[in-house]
Amino acid sequence: MTSNHCAVPVIVLEEEKKSSLFSNKIKTSYKLNAAGLTKILGQKDFIDKKVAVISIAGAFRKGKSFLLNFFVNYLEFLSNGGRGEWLNEETPLDKFHWRGGSKRDTNGIYLWSRPYLLEDKDGEEIVVLLMDTQGTFDHKTTINDCATIFALSTLISSVQIFNVSQQIQEDDFNNLRLFTEVAQMAQDENQKKTTAFQKLRFLIRDWPNSDEYGYGFEGGAEYLEKLLAIKPKQKKELQKLRTSLKNSFERIDAFLMPHPGLRVASNNSDKVLGKVEADFKEYLEQFVTSHFKENFVEPKTMHGETLTCRGLINLFGAYMKIFNSDKLPKVKTILEATAEVMLSVAETKAKQEYDTQMKEKMSNTINLTKIDVLNGFHSASVDAARKVFASRPKISGDLPVATIQQKLQTYFEERLVEHKRVVEQNLKVAEENERLEAEKARLEEEERIAKKKIKDEEDRLARLKAEQEEALRKEREENERKRRAEEERLRQQQLEQQRENERLRQERERIEADLRRAQQAAEAAERQREMASRAFFTSPAFYPSPSQSYRSYSSPPNIQPETYTSSRGNVFTRYRDMDTGRFTKNPYG
Repeated sequence: MTSNHCAVPVIVLEEEKKSSLFSNKIKTSYKLNAAGLTKILGQKDFIDKKVAVISIAGAFRKGKSFLLNFFVNYLEFLSNGGRGEWLNEETPLDKFHWRGGSKRDTNGIYLWSRPYLLEDKDGEEIVVLLMDTQGTFDHKTTINDCATIFALSTLISSVQIFNVSQQIQEDDFNNLRLFTEVAQMAQDENQKKTTAFQKLRFLIRDWPNSDEYGYGFEGGAEYLEKLLAIKPKQKKELQKLRTSLKNSFERIDAFLMPHPGLRVASNNSDKVLGKVEADFKEYLEQFVTSHFKENFVEPKTMHGETLTCRGLINLFGAYMKIFNSDKLPKVKTILEATAEVMLSVAETKAKQEYDTQMKEKMSNTINLTKIDVLNGFHSASVDAARKVFASRPKISGDLPVATIQQKLQTYFEERLVEHKRVVEQNLKVAEENERLEAEKARLEEEERIAKKKIKDEEDRLARLKAEQEEALRKEREENERKRRAEEERLRQQQLEQQRENERLRQERERIEADLRRAQQAAEAAERQREMASRAFFTSPAFYPSPSQSYRSYSSPPNIQPETYTSSRGNVFTRYRDMDTGRFTKNPYG
């Protein structure tokens, strides 16, 4: 989906008219859209990643913006997983603005607002940017401004597509001459072969001579080899131009593109590809995908140093200062700007190396508390960072080295102060931790003693409880024994009582039987006495003789009363004749 993305102008040409009594002058200035550039490159996910910039430059109204739409479509296709078809009649062409006709459609330099993430040959993620440039020689822009725009795009890009129509003219080579001088100076300063730019790719559109040189890279290579060949009879200026051009770029190739057909050649209001020639579609797909072969891209480098998005932002700013000077910058001035950027890159790498070394060393020593150890880490990290800075490519214009070194020294000292604060804080924390540990140990000891006291008291109480329980058990057993003995005693007593009661019952029964027998005997005796008395009183002997004493006759019998309780509880009185020992009737009543 690209609906939220668009081509963002990052460098815009602005004309300022200066009038006087004698003349009217128009000065062109180059305004950097720093906010737009930072919004694209300064995102957290991209800022420190390597970057590749694919730029297209060339004469105006030759289809540069039209072509970049296919790059956007293909990168969107890769971002969505690379499934399906990305090039057909319905392929949209509404990303980079384009139109048919003879009027200029792009002003300055544009970047597509969405960076794409692909991989390099080592599998590392690379940020891919697409750059569109204002066409040259549009009858309004001065030669100086055209050269500036072309120079900027070439200096910034990792791949510069030089878009030409039908064939490469000698003037096209001459327009590149300014940039070959950069490479020549770099070689003179370093006394070795060093290329200023990475890749130049000629795209020859609407190639008419396919019978002589076939479409695509193979035919383009043959065609370019012929044009760049240095021949003995050539003028020295032409030989020098070709030699400089070859030495200015790491790689130069060419691609011969067929004509798309008349439908696309006219203004396309629908902004879709529509029907095109089969050859054009085939070679267009081949050309676009060649920049991302197997999804691999090469990052932007300058004199052997790989550039990140952060470095690219700095590069834009550095070149804008140069190109906004009163004159077209000389080759030396451009190189100095390049040197400044390379020093900035080296400075950033040195800082990163220092921070990485310190982070690694301090992470291996958790909660560092010794300043002398920190100073050792700092010295080793500074040495490593200085080696990184010293290993940078040395190019012409590498002048403010001492200033950068002083800035690095200041940075290292500031970082050391920060690390010291951390160490001092760690020391305070360590001391506080020791105090807390000692306090903790004291509290733990007090807690241990308290727990021991509690345990001893618990043990004592447990023993006391056990003793009490044992005493209670014994007391219960004794009470139980006594209770059982008492029960046994009571039982025996009850049995004894029962036996006694039985004996008393039997005794009562015996006594009662004796009493009954005695009573019966007494009654029988009484009856006998009565019978005897009756017989006596009726006999002559009853009446005494005068010789018998009255007293002996009238003396009462010796009878005593006795109290007796029957087995039923009845109390009565009985009388015993003491002379005979037998019971008798109450003699008195």
